[in-house]
Amino acid sequence: MSAPSAAIVAAARRIAVRGLPIGPREDPCCCGHGRHRHSGKVFSGRCLAGCGCRAWRADMAYLLAVEAMAASHSSLMADIAAWHEATYPRPTPDKGGWGVGPSDVGNCRKRIWYRELHPHLAKPVDSSAALMGNITHEVAATARGALYRWQQIEIPVKVPGLDRPGRIDRYDPVLGLVDDIKTKGVRGWERLAEHGPDAHQWKQVGIYGYGLLAAGKPVETLRLTCINRATGAEKVFEQPYDNAAAEAARGELIALNVALDVGMDLPRDGRGSTDPFCTQWCEFYESCWNVASAAEHGVSPEFYTTFGEQADPELVAWAAEIARTWKDSETEAKTEYKAAIAMLKGALRGEKVGRFGDYKIIEKTREVNDYKRYWETVEQVRREYLAWEPSIRGDFADWVASIVMPKRKETWIEVKHVVDPHPLNKAAA
Repeated sequence: MSAPSAAIVAAARRIAVRGLPIGPREDPCCCGHGRHRHSGKVFSGRCLAGCGCRAWRADMAYLLAVEAMAASHSSLMADIAAWHEATYPRPTPDKGGWGVGPSDVGNCRKRIWYRELHPHLAKPVDSSAALMGNITHEVAATARGALYRWQQIEIPVKVPGLDRPGRIDRYDPVLGLVDDIKTKGVRGWERLAEHGPDAHQWKQVGIYGYGLLAAGKPVETLRLTCINRATGAEKVFEQPYDNAAAEAARGELIALNVALDVGMDLPRDGRGSTDPFCTQWCEFYESCWNVASAAEHGVSPEFYTTFGEQADPELVAWAAEIARTWKDSETEAKTEYKAAIAMLKGALRGEKVGRFGDYKIIEKTREVNDYKRYWETVEQVRREYLAWEPSIRGDFADWVASIVMPKRKETWIEVKHVVDPHPLNKAAA
């Protein structure tokens, strides 16, 4: 789509300043008369106003003015989403096939079930984090496509046994390197630093490698390039391609296709109202967990989905036993954790951070309000206030306002698992 000429822009500016007419749009012709003033069944013939116009032709300045007024209220993130969806549409499955693809590894199976069989039940969800990830992918694709001409960027890959192809962020045919970009929020970045990438992310990039290998292309190394959305920090993880592991991961997706073929009801992998992946990012949460029906009956979505309107007492007892077992385990874990932390106090010998084997010990300190001392002071001031003559002691609120909130220091020990970095991470540090 080419940019409009300066003359059309100037004419559109005059229309916008003058203002569009209230009521139905006239859809004017270049001759200046509305479309309804033209002849023919669809008002596309000669102008009946006698101006000599032989056929209706849209007034490009008018259309530009309408479009500009609409665009003035557009959302930046919505614009990015619309552009990205048009530029990189979701790969479509083979005719008559299912939309299960490599990116579905680790996805909730019930979510896939709804997406494939009941897409009309989807509700809008917050996709801002995903859009920031899309922006990172787009900039990476533009930069690497310009810098490394031999690499293949944002390429589709057909995986044998799957109806929907995947899309690879970057493939280097010289090195046999398959690279997938993952963006992380604050908590995801903390988990990444301590535990490394999730297993399903390795499965996904492994399936990409399987598809490339099936197409006769060399695959040696799998890479995950992880980006912190908040800071732009980067961590790189690599492992050799394992064909057996990729085959097993592909088998998980083929099993989903078979389940959909035979009409099986797939299980939920989310936890419902206590799981942010369900409540914030799943477009089928309300239908999947029967949120409206649960509210109508005054029970939780989990209760209604698991038991229905009237629960079998034996099933309730089963759920209560599970809850109590987890609570006992939690109590025991907290006790053992506190005992283990107590053993670590003094290990740092005055330092704030130390590494011991595969673990990092960190001593943290923060300053917090000392409410106990504050209320003790308030009580002391109250007694002094009551000892004064009412006529001269004034308002007690003024006395309290003069009290400064005391502070105290909290010190605690944290233990984190250390993931040894890739050489590229050291270079970027």
